[in-house]
This record gives sequence, C-alpha cells and structure tokens, in this order.
Amino acid sequence: MDPIVSVLILTYNHKKFINQAIQSVLTQSTNFPFEILIGDDCSTDGTCEIVNSYLEKYPDLIKAIRTDENIGALLNEKQLVKAARGKYISFLEGDDFWTQPLKLQKQVDFLENNEEYGMVHGDVNHFFEFSGKTIKQINKKMNFEVPEGFIFDKLLCLEPFFIKTATTCFRKDLIDIYFDYDLVIEKKWPLSDLALWMDISFHSKVHYMDEVFATYRLLNESSSRTKDVDLKLKYYEKLLDLKFHYVDKYHRDEKLKTEFRKQYFRNLLPMSRKIKDKEKLKELKKYFSENPNRLNRKENILLYLLKIRTFS
Repeated sequence: MDPIVSVLILTYNHKKFINQAIQSVLTQSTNFPFEILIGDDCSTDGTCEIVNSYLEKYPDLIKAIRTDENIGALLNEKQLVKAARGKYISFLEGDDFWTQPLKLQKQVDFLENNEEYGMVHGDVNHFFEFSGKTIKQINKKMNFEVPEGFIFDKLLCLEPFFIKTATTCFRKDLIDIYFDYDLVIEKKWPLSDLALWMDISFHSKVHYMDEVFATYRLLNESSSRTKDVDLKLKYYEKLLDLKFHYVDKYHRDEKLKTEFRKQYFRNLLPMSRKIKDKEKLKELKKYFSENPNRLNRKENILLYLLKIRTFS
C-alpha cells in the first residue's frame, strides 16, 4: 500500500540530534501508512551510523537517500521530494523534532476533508541549544494573529514569517506543479521554504492549527541569525530579490517593491557602522537622502552618523 504521507528528514552532521528527530516521527499515531525518507547530505560526524541503525529496525518504513559529496540542503531536499510517494509531504530538519504524536493524523484529516486547502501548519516551540532555554508557543507568545485562507499577499508582506517549516503538511502535487527548485538553487535564496509557501499559498488556501506541533532548535548561527555582517547583508539582499520575484511572477502591485526596498534599507541601517562595503554604504546614504522616512530615535542617530561619514 502506498503511503499517504512522506515525511522528509533532511540531515547533515546532526549526530547529537538525529535520534530525537527520527523518534518523534516514529511515535506518530495514524490510521494510514506513511514513509520516512532521510536525506543524509554526506555527514561526517557519525550521523550515518545512527541512521543505519534505524534502517535495520524499520526496513519497510524508513529509506535513506545519501550523497557521495555535500550537495547542500536544497539539492538534498529536491532529491527527497522526487523520491516521495505520498499524497502529502511533511518536512523535518534533522536538528528539530515533533512534539505532537497526532500531528500527521490531525493534519491529514483536515486536508482530506477540505480540498480547497493545500497546506496546514501550526505553532512551534523554540529551544536555544547553548542556553537550554525553551520558549513555548512562539506565535502565541508574540500575540501574532496568524492569517488563514488565501494568505499569499500577507505572506509576501509580513515579517516575521509565520509559517514554521517543521509544523507543515501539504499536498505533494502543489510542489510538483508550481515550485521550481532549479530557480531557487540558481538564485541562492536563503529562505527556500518561504519561496515554496509563496507558490502553495497563491494556488490554494492555507489553514493554521493553533497548537504546537514541533520544537525548532536554534543553534548559534544561521543565515537569518548570524552575527557576521557580510552574511546578514547578503541575507537581506537575497530576501529582497525573492520578494521582487514573487511580485513579478504573480502580477502584484508594483508599489509593493517600493515598500520592500524601504524595509530593506531600514534593515541595513542598524548594521551601517559595521558594513565595510563602501559602495553599499553610499547606496544606503543616498536612499535615505532621497527618501525621507519616519524613523525611531535610534535609527535617526544611526542615520546622522552615516550622513556625516565620508567614503573615499
């Protein structure tokens, strides 16, 4: 019998965490079959041996797809999606884990009974690896009202991004038809999952379940949480490029680009004293000279310091 859900676990050097991730999927209670596909991107820390132990115990349930060299998360994910046999897909990174044993059952029940919806998702806990601190129910903690239905425009405009990858379950045919992995890989967008949610949310409704489905492990560094100014600068540039792409792709109001550029430069302003790229600093200075913005006190101080600086 073909699986109803393909659970795709992406892992690279997750020896400390992969056991908890796999176990959290094995504890799922469902009245339908599902499969677990583990994409090990040439781990070198012993992750492979742990995965092998599960393959021996669950040969009919778990399959590993390995690479001979490190190919990166997106190509790894693309391979898993291609191999998936389920009607639905759920993602799980190898350093995260599910916390709700009825996650798949609840989500599939909803999707089976609501054909106009292409995806469901929920709330998440944040676990800070180096401090051991857990913040529960992030959306609720932030008093964030998660939009439902046709959410494309809100997803495009709102920050922080409110769809947590580890909590999702969506129809596989939506990714097969509408999502272009090769484009995302070429563009090197850091938020590839956001690009996927954009395509899904334009073509179907999205439902939010107000309960915690997963714990997201926050490590010291990531593309969006890095202390490296150059990496953070590249992150914001790629995010702007992603948003511009979806404005064009789905023929949204061109005025949105003006708003996105405004947000981009405001994101750069707190970094201005550490940015070494003189051309980027000139661009930042020129933008605020030509586009007066309502800024808070700290931003106004930073803007003043930027304006009195000279760049040879």
